[in-house]
Amino acid sequence: MSKYNIDRELAKIAKIKMPDNPALLPLMNILLCQTLRDQGISAELHEIKGACHGFETAIKSNLLKNCIERRVDWLRLTLNNVDI
Repeated sequence: MSKYNIDRELAKIAKIKMPDNPALLPLMNILLCQTLRDQGISAELHEIKGACHGFETAIKSNLLKNCIERRVDWLRLTLNNVDI
């Protein structure tokens, strides 16, 4: 499933309409995050400054390295706070 389709599914849950133009997704992701929060659903929005669509394919970039480190840190923090 593509990122755009996942966003569409989340938008259905949040009861907001996603744009037909994928170029508008950054703005819609902000609206989606806020709408989920307004409905009492825990949501975080992480903006990667300097990143473009598909930046995760640049395997040797420092931007990707830093992003992955942030994601791992977030997972550690989140999973440490979950009762299993």
